[in-house]
Amino acid sequence: MKITEIEAGYAETLSLPGYNNVRPSMRLVAQVEEGEADWLVRLNLQVQTREAVQAEIDNVLVAIGKAPRYSSEPRYQVMESVQLRVVAVLPDDQDWDELPGQDWSHRFVVDKDVRGLLGHQAQHLAQQFVQFATRQRNGWRYIDCSDGDLSRLPELPEPELPEEESDANGDDGNGEEIPF
Repeated sequence: MKITEIEAGYAETLSLPGYNNVRPSMRLVAQVEEGEADWLVRLNLQVQTREAVQAEIDNVLVAIGKAPRYSSEPRYQVMESVQLRVVAVLPDDQDWDELPGQDWSHRFVVDKDVRGLLGHQAQHLAQQFVQFATRQRNGWRYIDCSDGDLSRLPELPEPELPEEESDANGDDGNGEEIPF
């Protein structure tokens, strides 16, 4: 049997918020040339159709503010610190223990992904939050640490210690020594 034409297709269903779905699909047909391996033509068509559908799924996810599923581009996360009044874009694999302060979180957004984002998505989301937060409370700022350089993040202010009633000599101000 001589195969002269091969057809391959791919489809995938993506569930969206609000009980909606999209189902991108693609079909390609190729003519098999003399001496060409039909299995290789089929494989190439399958790869092309799958990649095209997956790219479309990523486009839909990005359009609705979600992290793409298939993109191999670097990923980022958006985090906030209420203490520092900072919203920062960090690499997705950033270790939280390296961040100044103890209150870094992703809690400011409930309907959007804040991890696994592409660079432009993370920057846009962070800037939106700073605009919103500044309307509520002044002093918020956006800091881009997407390159992993955390030196741009401010340090937490030193906690203010209550003033003691003793002077530097270790007495209570009345000339009596304070027992330790």
